[in-house]
Amino acid sequence: MDTMSLTAKYEDEMIAIRRHIHRHPELSNKEYKTTEFIREKLTEYGVEIAEIGMKTGVVAVIRGGKPGKTVAIREDIDALPMKELTGLPFASENDGACHPADMISTQPCFSTARRYYQRSVRSLPERSC
Repeated sequence: MDTMSLTAKYEDEMIAIRRHIHRHPELSNKEYKTTEFIREKLTEYGVEIAEIGMKTGVVAVIRGGKPGKTVAIREDIDALPMKELTGLPFASENDGACHPADMISTQPCFSTARRYYQRSVRSLPERSC
């Protein structure tokens, strides 16, 4: 599946993920609910979660079917300590914390990328994160 088809297929879900995270921001090292939300989504997609003792944040592993290099994807999930003044219907519900501008637009993109990688494991290197 090409990138445009993949984006179109998961567009509504990507928007819902982005808006959920935008509506429920958490400050650095306090992203407990965000971590749980991401874990739930990755589990739903069939992605392996690496248990490494982190209280916030998630490490996921997608094992490919071919030898090769490891691919890593990293994203920030913490909010900034500031009040959101956008008035958007999905604006922050946590007073004094927000994800300004496009700070969180990468999260649903990475979630969709993980879903794509999970569906394409036979053509990936043995270990992709």
